Amino acid sequence: MKKRKSKNMIRSALILSGAGAICKILGMVYRILLSNILGTQGVGNYQLAYSIYSMLLVAASGGMPAALSAVVAKRFAKADAQGAFEYLQASRRIMGLLGVSFGLLLYIFSGLLARWMGMESVESVLRASTPAVFFVAVTSAYRGFFQGAQDMLPSAFSQICEQIVKIAAGVSLATRLVHKGDAYGAMGAMLGVTLSEGAGLIAIRISGKGRMLPRHKQKHWGRKAAELMKKALPITLGTAIIPILGSIDSLMSMKMLQRAGYSYDTASALYGLYSGFVLPVVHLPGILASAISVSLVPAIASAIANDRKDLQRRQFSFGLKIMCVLGIPLSFGLWGLAQPILSVLYRNLKMEEMMQAAELLRLMAPCALFAMAAQVTGGMLQGMDHMTIPVINLAIGAVCKIALGSLLIGIPGIHIKGAAIGSTACYLTAAMLNTLAVLKYGNGEYRFADCWLKPLVLSVVMLIAVCKSYEVLQGISSALALVCAIVCGALIYTVGIFASGALSRRDFSKQATEMPFYKRSRLPLL
Repeated sequence: MKKRKSKNMIRSALILSGAGAICKILGMVYRILLSNILGTQGVGNYQLAYSIYSMLLVAASGGMPAALSAVVAKRFAKADAQGAFEYLQASRRIMGLLGVSFGLLLYIFSGLLARWMGMESVESVLRASTPAVFFVAVTSAYRGFFQGAQDMLPSAFSQICEQIVKIAAGVSLATRLVHKGDAYGAMGAMLGVTLSEGAGLIAIRISGKGRMLPRHKQKHWGRKAAELMKKALPITLGTAIIPILGSIDSLMSMKMLQRAGYSYDTASALYGLYSGFVLPVVHLPGILASAISVSLVPAIASAIANDRKDLQRRQFSFGLKIMCVLGIPLSFGLWGLAQPILSVLYRNLKMEEMMQAAELLRLMAPCALFAMAAQVTGGMLQGMDHMTIPVINLAIGAVCKIALGSLLIGIPGIHIKGAAIGSTACYLTAAMLNTLAVLKYGNGEYRFADCWLKPLVLSVVMLIAVCKSYEVLQGISSALALVCAIVCGALIYTVGIFASGALSRRDFSKQATEMPFYKRSRLPLL
């Protein structure tokens, strides 16, 4: 029985991590396409409205999946599938009520929020998102149920459906409406988000239909709902920290830009350039970091559970090494190829906007390393069962970001660059605190030469080769030159990192042999 539960757990983690990686890639594609359609000002309107929408989503549904999954898992452990389904029914009702309530609040107060922000055009964008609050709230009940049942296929399927519909509907509606004005384009993009969340709800209901028991009337559903809300509230408060701080940062950035003397249109364009054009590029390495982090969590947890000290040392050493070996060259690459990357991805940017975006990307290039370090070390801490430490450290970093932004954005010569500096400081703080915690609680080896010295030297060599190869080839095609320069740099760095001994084939073979292959198993509910 224990063996079967272990198989289900690992299979669920692999399914969810795979779906998460696909969704992140699709999400990046969506943001890049949207930025080319809306332009800087339209993206500024969309991003500001989306930050408020995200905060409401956490308030409406943040802790319910985790709370419901815990209760459902206990019901199944006692072979009480009927009881688990009753909790799902109670959760659907309460989440439906919360979704409608928060959606109505957003619709009613959208005008007041838009006027308070000094951005009246955001009102229509906010109102376009109101049905999505209900869809997400109800979907969270289903995802919590299937998570507790250790069946991640419905959740994974619905997440991928959401992203596909968001790209199709959001891009189509934004393209159709943007000619009426930037605010209409942003509203079209937000309508795409609403349709995608509705599609996600339909997808999880359809894919999970054969996995649930027939509907029946239940008594005392309010008591079960109250029990779930009691469990969900502390989790919601914890998960709400980051979205709330993110919303504060977005609102503060716009306010500080306007106080510095920039008009509404200029402030919106600057914020859109930073949030919609530069941040998606900076976050691209996060897809790789997420995959590494997800793989380290079960590996470290398994090593600790089996009291394998030698295995723990290898896992910790690998995690600390790989974040530097990958993060350092990515940071150098973003810094050296900032303008070529942006010119290939965003062909509609004006030359002045392109220069500003390239300057912002160079400022944020270290985030490729810091964000990767924060995410990888966060996964290592989760594997050690220190779940709250990464969240607290990221919250501390977010506070540093807001403090730096409030000081720098209002300075005319710095303006939106203050937000970029603040973001870099946020990830640096989180990465440093996480790494210190890993060194404190873990027992791995930390070799300075392998983690820092060799990757730094090889990254400089790689950067020279990349820049020279791009200069030679850019006359043919900028896109082709960029791809060839990246491939050339990656080959030089890879050969150098293995030749120097910073990484070896043994590092990867150990990771592969120490993770068992789990066959797919069926759940009691299927």
